[in-house]
Amino acid sequence: MKQINNCDGIIFDMDGTIWDTREAVMLSWNESFAKSGIDKICTVPELEKLFGKTMENICLALFPDRDFNEIWPAFKKAMDHENEYIAANGGILYPGVKETLEILSGRFPLYIVSNCQTGYIEAFYEYYGTKGFFKKHLCYGDNNLPKADNIKLIVESDNLKSPVYIGDTALDKESSIEAGTAFIWASYGFGSAVESDYSIEAFADIPSILA
Repeated sequence: MKQINNCDGIIFDMDGTIWDTREAVMLSWNESFAKSGIDKICTVPELEKLFGKTMENICLALFPDRDFNEIWPAFKKAMDHENEYIAANGGILYPGVKETLEILSGRFPLYIVSNCQTGYIEAFYEYYGTKGFFKKHLCYGDNNLPKADNIKLIVESDNLKSPVYIGDTALDKESSIEAGTAFIWASYGFGSAVESDYSIEAFADIPSILA
């Protein structure tokens, strides 16, 4: 396994890297759409193709024939319900996440940057008691900025010199390159065949790749 030297901070993607919430998102959105009178039933395969996109783009993809301004309020309700559902029921953590975060947090400052809505990362913290492992987080819902810009904000605000971004998709890699960080591909996640100098086959591999 090729190693990264002199890392001074780790920034994580969420979906496909830390956990899998496809089932929870599907159930919560379908519940919310039904309550709003929206004739739409999501499936896991459908959602898997959309994870990692911004919320507006997901809404447009799910409702291509609906006026965005008309459907957006109902979609926002679905996202709020999703946060509540996940805070109460969790998702599926990848093996070794909490144990590995405990190890890493003793060696590096840890961060999360995701294209999710505000409240989603907080729901992860609430259900799994993981907030103490992380120094800071940013998401698209906080400031409407894309992933690359939020990675840059973390790097600049904490004066990181050699940070790494860990994610599972081509977009994660592109965002990392644009932000000027090293990239570790989580090959077990939702992405496929993402070329990277550094990769892990399991979350628990992270400590061994950081020399």
